[in-house]
Amino acid sequence: MYMTAEEALSQLTSDMELGLELHLKHNHDPPLPVELVPACHMAILLCEVGLGGDLVELPACIEHEVYGRSVPARKIVEGFRLDFFFCEMEE
Repeated sequence: MYMTAEEALSQLTSDMELGLELHLKHNHDPPLPVELVPACHMAILLCEVGLGGDLVELPACIEHEVYGRSVPARKIVEGFRLDFFFCEMEE
């Protein structure tokens, strides 16, 4: 049985989101809120295509001490140690 591209992308997205959720909950002390998953996912996608300076909106429950709720994607990837979720990050 073959998957359509849409089905494959949907599976990849859910796997990525599950991986991010597990990472945030189990690889940080204290655990980070799962509400960060969409922002982390967007930050990874932006960094993968060289747009690490683009801003990503954090959920209402989180605020960065310097940037507030709009944080450069690169800072999210660095701050939450997300670099192993993709091959290359913009320098």
